Amino acid sequence: MSYTVERVTDHVYALLRWDETWQSYNNSYLIQDREQFILIDAGKAEHAQELGEALAQVGCPLEAIGLFIATHGHRDHIGGALGLPNADKFIHPLDLDLLQDDWRAQFRTDLTASSVTRHFDVHHLGDHTWGSIALYHRASRILFVGDHYCFFGDELPDEQVVACAVRMGDLLEPYRPEMSGEEQRTTRYELAAFNQELSDIARIPAAFLCTGHGVVLHGDIQSFLQRGASMDDNEVLSYVMR
Repeated sequence: MSYTVERVTDHVYALLRWDETWQSYNNSYLIQDREQFILIDAGKAEHAQELGEALAQVGCPLEAIGLFIATHGHRDHIGGALGLPNADKFIHPLDLDLLQDDWRAQFRTDLTASSVTRHFDVHHLGDHTWGSIALYHRASRILFVGDHYCFFGDELPDEQVVACAVRMGDLLEPYRPEMSGEEQRTTRYELAAFNQELSDIARIPAAFLCTGHGVVLHGDIQSFLQRGASMDDNEVLSYVMR
């Protein structure tokens, strides 16, 4: 199986699938709530069977997922959700048009629904895509930010999924990948807006930062995000365009 599965907290698991095509980890996250299983992001459609195997490894069959939320509408975050037969699926309305026509009917866009807000604070970011969101899971103090700030193409430090935010802040390298034609049409990038949104979510009292690709950070998340918010194009910036 190509997935790496690691516990983040007592009831939250990170599921990382190494994508040979993109040479990066694509991340999904499972939350075992008292009421149901919740999945944040679901990888590519072609990896759905492996996602099911990874979920089964921690005692969660695909049929048990009751709530799915996409951090944004790119295919490496949404495709695997089509294999969740019993999940109530959510995406921000501004990203609905990124989905294939035959997928859209499966998704709800009312992110203020009680089934979402009783678990999460939802923050519209709108930089990586117009409908990108951050989700703060209050019970576990985990902030899920999708690809707004992530580690696309990076290896795991010491082969560990969860790493210290301060240490990773010292190890970051400049990263500004080129966008393909498809990505230019679906990806928004404005540095001033990006920095402001980082500064805004840095106020959230998160203990963990879960991104769309690569390592999960723990520790002083607020300082880590504030540092990112103060950088310019010529400084160290972990930012992904996919």
